[in-house]
Amino acid sequence: MPGVERFGDERPDPARAGLPGESADAMAPHSAQPLSLWRESLVNEFLAPHVGIGVTALEVGPGRGEWTERIIGTVQTLIVADRRAETLAAIRDRLGPRPDLRAVPIVNHRLGDVPDASVDLAYSLDFFPHVDGSTLDQWLGELSRILRPHGHLVVHHAAIPRRLRTVAPPRTGLHAKRTPRSSRAGRGGAGKHAVIGSASSFTISGLVTTRQTNSWGPAGEFTVDKYRDVITVARKPTTTTTRAPG
Repeated sequence: MPGVERFGDERPDPARAGLPGESADAMAPHSAQPLSLWRESLVNEFLAPHVGIGVTALEVGPGRGEWTERIIGTVQTLIVADRRAETLAAIRDRLGPRPDLRAVPIVNHRLGDVPDASVDLAYSLDFFPHVDGSTLDQWLGELSRILRPHGHLVVHHAAIPRRLRTVAPPRTGLHAKRTPRSSRAGRGGAGKHAVIGSASSFTISGLVTTRQTNSWGPAGEFTVDKYRDVITVARKPTTTTTRAPG
C-alpha cells in the first residue's frame, strides 16, 4: 500500500503453501506425534520455565490462539500483537473478556504500544518461519527493546533462506525417535546453509542465545525441522551492548 512502510519481507513462504492453518499443524505429523502432545511438549520445554506470578508475556502473531490459550492464566499479563485487527478480535472472542489479556496492533511492523523494558517473556511460534533473514534481524531489535533485563525470548523461525528450503523426510511411527540436535545456526542441526537467525544476529540485537535446536524430548522425538526450522531461546542481559550490523 502506498504510504505504508514495509519492514522487510513478510510474504507467505511459497515452500509452505497449502499448510492447513498454522505451522504447527504440519510440524506435529512430521514428528509422528499427535498435535496436542506436540504443542504441550513445546510449551513445557520452551515456555513453561519462564512463566509465573508477576510475569508479563507478549506473543507475536497469535494466529488462531492455540498458543495463547495455553499461556493465558500462567502469567500476570499476556499481550498479543498482530498486524490484523480481525486476528486480535478473534482472540478476544475465543478467550472472552479477561483482565489479564491485552491486544496491541503491529503498526509498520513495530510494537509502538509496548513500552521499553516492560516484558519478561516474548515469544512467537507461528509468525517468524514466514519471514526472511533481514526481517527477523530487525524484529530481534524490536523485541530486545521491549524485554526487561533478564527477560527471555523464544522464537520459532526459519534457519535457511527460502531458495534453499526443502522438505525434510518425515519420520514414521507414533514413537519415532531421533538424536536431538542443538547448536548455533550454521552448525549441527541447523545445517551448513543456516544463515538466518544465527547467534550473532541475536547478539547484535543485545540478546544472548542460550539454546538453538530443531528437536527436543528425551530422544528428540519432537521437531520443527520439516522446513529446516529451529527454535531459539535468548535472554536480555542486565547490561546490553548492541553492535551495528556489518
